[in-house]
Amino acid sequence: MNTLAAHPSRRPVHNRAHRRLCPPFSSLRRRLVGRTAAHAVTQIVLLGLIGGLVLGPPIAASDRYPIPAFIRAVEAAHGTAEWHAASALEADLTVSFHGDTLIQGAILTRTDTSSVRITHDDGTVAIFDGERAWVTPDADAFTEARFMLRALPYLLAVPAKLRDPGAYLVSAGTARLHDVDHPTAHLTFAKGVGDTSEDWYRLYRHPETDRLRAMAYATTYHDPSQPTRFMIVYDDYVIVDGVALATRWTFYDWSAEEGPVDAPIGEVVLVAPRFIEPSADAFQKPQDAIEAHRPRAVR
Repeated sequence: MNTLAAHPSRRPVHNRAHRRLCPPFSSLRRRLVGRTAAHAVTQIVLLGLIGGLVLGPPIAASDRYPIPAFIRAVEAAHGTAEWHAASALEADLTVSFHGDTLIQGAILTRTDTSSVRITHDDGTVAIFDGERAWVTPDADAFTEARFMLRALPYLLAVPAKLRDPGAYLVSAGTARLHDVDHPTAHLTFAKGVGDTSEDWYRLYRHPETDRLRAMAYATTYHDPSQPTRFMIVYDDYVIVDGVALATRWTFYDWSAEEGPVDAPIGEVVLVAPRFIEPSADAFQKPQDAIEAHRPRAVR
């Protein structure tokens, strides 16, 4: 039962949480002053996953290995040929951080991530039409709509996007995660790709399954001058029409020296992912929708 629908006087939980997780850029620094690092992370943890990157920590020449082999292994393990052959993927979706549910609903995305729709159980709908993001009926109920519409599909599809135009991989040697050494690679994008072209990602490939085990990243989404690092760990893989999909993503603080730090700070859960053929109007701007803009700092 949708408790928000049953209690229309209550403000949506995801709106309250978004205001804490993703405040407007103009107030971000002011709101973080005097707070603990753990609480500050809640404000900005997801903000680095919208395509576009720069080089990360330097890698010793002795640790390098052929990147085409890295890409081929990840693609084969994830069934990316089948992913590209499909039109769109739909799944029930929950996004939560520090006990707050930011999204409870469903996501529909083209497999090339060019068009995306997020539907909340409370009736809020957000759509990315390929260029612009829209929210209805109340933009204030989903203040970070554009970010979520761009970031979540990318997190889902990254194994199939390593050959995208403007995407570059550099070998990054091995890194230890959960007491296992993983081959890693740094993913960077050409300037102007995505909403933030200054972020970087470090991909961890599982040494036995070749699936993407984790991804570290640096966010510059709200403040390009102060990137902050986090890690997402992928678990609970399922096979859907030949495609391996991680259905639980756990977020941590991260450092190059220590890897994931302390306890998890957030989680994304996908339920019943399935490939579908979307309707003709699935990604069209809803009537009376309000545009959701990028932060001024990254426009």
